[in-house]
Amino acid sequence: MRKYKKSYRTKKKRHFNFFKKRFFWFSFLIVFLFSGLVYLFVFSSVFKIKDIQVSGYESASVKEIISRSAKNIFFTHFNDIREQAVLQHPKIKQVNLKRKFPDRITAEVEERKPVAVFYYKPVALMFPAKEDIKEYFLIDDQGIVYEKVSETLDFPVIELNTIITRFNLGQKAIKKDLLDKILKVDNNVDVSKLILISEKRLNAQSKEGWEIYFNLEDDLDWQLERLNILLEKKIPSDKTRNLEYIDLRFEKAYIYPDNYLED
Repeated sequence: MRKYKKSYRTKKKRHFNFFKKRFFWFSFLIVFLFSGLVYLFVFSSVFKIKDIQVSGYESASVKEIISRSAKNIFFTHFNDIREQAVLQHPKIKQVNLKRKFPDRITAEVEERKPVAVFYYKPVALMFPAKEDIKEYFLIDDQGIVYEKVSETLDFPVIELNTIITRFNLGQKAIKKDLLDKILKVDNNVDVSKLILISEKRLNAQSKEGWEIYFNLEDDLDWQLERLNILLEKKIPSDKTRNLEYIDLRFEKAYIYPDNYLED
């Protein structure tokens, strides 16, 4: 009887060569490039800010603010710098910042320009202020008080007729639309002082002491036109010093003390 030997075929064991796979090398290349870019833009000195140039008001102070906040040209938050500059220096209106690659920042500081002197009588919460105590501020075209002054200077004088404890520099004291109307009156009428009674009413005090009452919610051009007609045609110039007020807030213009009613 023949005996047959079983032949066993030994299978060659395959070794998985991970390093020959394209996907591995492609992934490795991506990670390598990404890490290189991160290092270049974040950690290397290439984009580290080395030069800060500031022009305009408070250049040294603004430069210090930028240097504290700006380390890398890509990760410098311009809005934060602007807010800090205006907060610390209310006279600053805005800061125009630009990146100059690879390592420079330029800043142009725009200063607020005064359009009027604003004042009020501060009232303490417990001890009312004396009548002669007044605080004067320069106010810009946005209605923001930004610098305390000791006198009225050569600007329109606006008095806020209200009870208030204190104004902080950089605070909006008058809404812009109201301020525009007040300045319009000043440009058309020769007055010594403009008293904002409320958002609806403005009293303009003439240099002779008598007042003109305006309705700020009504047509201001028409009120000014009526005033010019009265002063030019119906009220002799030698009698204006005897006036107490001209009231333009209604359909008819009232004059006192003559109890004059416009026809």
